[in-house]
Amino acid sequence: MDASVDNTIAGLRRVVSADSDAELARKLGVDKSTVSGWRARGRVPARFTSMLEAPSEGTLLDLRNISGELQERAYPIGNLRFVLLRQDIARSGDIDRALPLLRDMLPYWLVLHRAVHDLLKRVEMLQVDLETAQALLLQEDLRDPDATALRVERDLQEDMTDNPTLRSYK
Repeated sequence: MDASVDNTIAGLRRVVSADSDAELARKLGVDKSTVSGWRARGRVPARFTSMLEAPSEGTLLDLRNISGELQERAYPIGNLRFVLLRQDIARSGDIDRALPLLRDMLPYWLVLHRAVHDLLKRVEMLQVDLETAQALLLQEDLRDPDATALRVERDLQEDMTDNPTLRSYK
């Protein structure tokens, strides 16, 4: 057996708070035989190993390939943050300015990407499950919505700077 594959699987189990390979498979939204297949082949697909990368390295997760409980827990956080980020323009009544901003999905995906990483970081730091990490992040974001909107805007600008291949966001 490949020790690096075992280490990768152990790391994935830590970030999603899975006690077994079967629970890891369930939380990742894959069949339970998939994890044993990774061990047999000596390789874990990049869409899952990318979950172990730090967001500050300028890497973006392909959120279309994140599934299971992690995705379910990240979406409410990302949605809340995006709503707080765009609430002023949505309430402004300035349709000509609002429509292009609200139709541009890149900022939404970047906010959601950050929510996934925040969840994983919280799970690892506090040694809690995804549900607890989600509740903590939502509470923090809701305590001061204006501060959250400012932080999300700052994070979005940082993500755009760290990923220069993405088109400029206004």
